[in-house]
Amino acid sequence: MPVADPLALRAAILAGLVCSNPTRGWPELRQTMEREPQLARMTLLWLVDREPQAWVSELSPTELAGLYCFMCEHFPRDERCLENEEPPDWDVIRFRDRVPQWIAEIGTEEAIQVLDDLGQRLPAQAEVLAYYRRKAQRTLQARRYQPPQPADLLRLEQDARTGLVRSDAELMELIIESLQRLEDMLQGRNGGTPVARTLWNESDENGWRPKDENFLSDCVRQYLQLDLVERGIVANREVELRPPRSGDGQRTDIVVQAVRTHGSEEPVVTVVVEVKGCWNPELGKAMKTQLRDRYLNDNGYRCGIYLVGWFICDRWKPDKIAKRKFRAADTITAWRERLAQEAQDLSVDGFRLRAFVLDARVGRATRQGNGEESGRPYLSGRT
Repeated sequence: MPVADPLALRAAILAGLVCSNPTRGWPELRQTMEREPQLARMTLLWLVDREPQAWVSELSPTELAGLYCFMCEHFPRDERCLENEEPPDWDVIRFRDRVPQWIAEIGTEEAIQVLDDLGQRLPAQAEVLAYYRRKAQRTLQARRYQPPQPADLLRLEQDARTGLVRSDAELMELIIESLQRLEDMLQGRNGGTPVARTLWNESDENGWRPKDENFLSDCVRQYLQLDLVERGIVANREVELRPPRSGDGQRTDIVVQAVRTHGSEEPVVTVVVEVKGCWNPELGKAMKTQLRDRYLNDNGYRCGIYLVGWFICDRWKPDKIAKRKFRAADTITAWRERLAQEAQDLSVDGFRLRAFVLDARVGRATRQGNGEESGRPYLSGRT
């Protein structure tokens, strides 16, 4: 670009500073984009004539996003591009279109979040930005991957229950398997003695009534502590069960986290377990309103399990259950199907949810092994 006026001279000097000393030159260019957009535009025209990687590599994903937004505004795609006729600023447009690729190649949590934000801010480029977001995710996963240690593989060989945890989703699957073992223990399957009655209050006068949700949550937490932590079900990480968070009136029932061993820098993986009794008036909507939209979203987590303790059986008299209507179709099987579908529907925008209906019933129905109780309606959780 020929230097024909003072503004062009300033642009050339600023471009030289950015290329020779990005640490000093980029802040100057960023301020120029805010205060003197015409000067910044001319500077970028100078910069695209040079090899960009040297100074671009010094920018963070957030800084690259700011550059991309500026270029989208001041170097919009010319309609003549669609007719294969190059507009005057074609070089800078090609430079602009490479910025999302550079962000994706950084492959960090910040890069993924930046591409998410850009997709919302620039809907016209949303499809392209979503593509590069997926590339950023793959780059991050590849960088974090570490092959299992020989000792971990040996433990997998020795104990079929043991598993590797490399992500929140894998930890969630191991928790689901642990909850199934808990249900088997409650119902006395595999030749054991049923212990579900420990979750009930027994009274000749008032009949059998389930203990409250806090007691159920504490029992589940204690079992997970025994099964996942003390028995070492996770081969390649140390599992921790944190106490529930309180604040803003929120209560997260169980937070399960797994920390990578062997000195790895892999991040902590986290799964939130929200516990509800089948009598809870919010049963039909709390998976979304509480688990996903509050506990997960507000704390930056992505994986959650919606655990429902199912107690409806002959031992629990209808007038002692709750002031709710009963329907013959409201069976444990029906609710398992309903909540499984809801979990699938809510698993969007990076969230992963699973539902688990824990059979805590006592009496004849639990011994039938078919998951249903003959001749009895179940609690309707529809709201």
